[in-house]
Amino acid sequence: MARLPQLKNGLRAFIRPRVFLLGLLLLLLAFGGYKAQRVWRLMRSLQGHLDQLQAAADGSADLGLDAVGESLQGARADLEALQSEVAPFLPLTRFLVWVPGVGGDLRAAPLLLDVALPVAEAGVIAIATNEGIRLELHDAQGPCVQRARWAVITDGKNTVSGCWVPQPPDQVAIAWLDGDYTLFPISVFREPEKL
Repeated sequence: MARLPQLKNGLRAFIRPRVFLLGLLLLLLAFGGYKAQRVWRLMRSLQGHLDQLQAAADGSADLGLDAVGESLQGARADLEALQSEVAPFLPLTRFLVWVPGVGGDLRAAPLLLDVALPVAEAGVIAIATNEGIRLELHDAQGPCVQRARWAVITDGKNTVSGCWVPQPPDQVAIAWLDGDYTLFPISVFREPEKL
């Protein structure tokens, strides 16, 4: 009977630290799950904004400058929130290169965020200060042929010349002097000024 208190004390000394460590582990797992859920929501929101911007860039969606500006602002806000959420963990990403499929991306995450934030900010500023692309259509065809018209396109800072060719239903092809061309939705241009 004299050994029973010693066994109880020994058992307590054995169990207490393990219960504490188990509780700490459960707390860390709950915190990690909470953070992961917040990061996942931000990533989905960011991906939605990037999909809209990609659709506007490739012409598959006819978004005006206002909608592009809203998508850029949303992407910037998501990037800022994402950076603040993952900032404590960014130094650890260099050790995640072993993760199959995404290890390289995880390792580059701090650099990608450092680049993405200024680019998104520059896009927001560019859209906010842009009044649209100004287009001057000239009566003279210049080097253009058939139904194309000589055009001067200005965005406030840059001026380029090319041949304006309407494309059904609501797109315009600008044929550049180097032989290349670009398709634009008609909505990106303000009302053409005929000279």
